[in-house]
Amino acid sequence: MKKIKYSKNYNNIFNIKNDFYKENESNLKNISKINSVYSKQKKRTKCKNCNSKLNSKFFTSFGVDYTICGVCKHLNGMNEDSKNFVEFLYQKDSGDNYSKNYLNDFDKRVKNIYLPKVNFLKKQLKKKLV
Repeated sequence: MKKIKYSKNYNNIFNIKNDFYKENESNLKNISKINSVYSKQKKRTKCKNCNSKLNSKFFTSFGVDYTICGVCKHLNGMNEDSKNFVEFLYQKDSGDNYSKNYLNDFDKRVKNIYLPKVNFLKKQLKKKLV
């Protein structure tokens, strides 16, 4: 039987994301508020990745509509990331919400999530090119 390889160790991720489990209820309330603001933004008409015209809604998750680009297959939220939305998300309350969830453990995330992904992808691409 062929051994399946993964890009990162689950234990490293679990230690970083443990708060997601412990604080699930408050995280859900927070993301619901964020999604409510996002859903009020202007509708996206072009793919954020390749700028092709988007198809209609494919599915809805937690109050946000999504579609998949027919050209590049990128998953797009159906609303624009307006300046107001970005300021709400990253700068409101001096960015405390953003930094609480992402910046405090950035070095751990790089070491245990992002770099293993990069190394995994490089190894897989190298195999495909040979």
